[in-house]
Amino acid sequence: MADNSIHQTNRNTKTARATKAKSHRSGVRRLRERFGHRVDIEWLPPYAPELNPVEQVWNYSKYSQLANFIPDDIDNLPEEVDSSLRYQAGQQNLLRSFFHCAKNMIRLVMYSKANKSMI
Repeated sequence: MADNSIHQTNRNTKTARATKAKSHRSGVRRLRERFGHRVDIEWLPPYAPELNPVEQVWNYSKYSQLANFIPDDIDNLPEEVDSSLRYQAGQQNLLRSFFHCAKNMIRLVMYSKANKSMI
């Protein structure tokens, strides 16, 4: 699924978010086979990295911590990326902000879709 997010919408129903990528469609099919009508699907746009908190982690590493990093050789790069990711793993407020941002963007996408269907 797009961001591995499945949340409970009421007592008996859960909602999963997914794009229509082939791998996601097959996952949705398996969810529906297993849970039937107890699972609702929120379809996301096909390419929406801003809706995926993992993309925020990579962006933080790339544009903040590693922006001016020039490795001495190719072997230094994986070490620095690993160091950046380990640093972020210890920054719970930072990680929460990535999820908060993605959650707000998902709300905006869902709101936009709902309003378009009313037109």
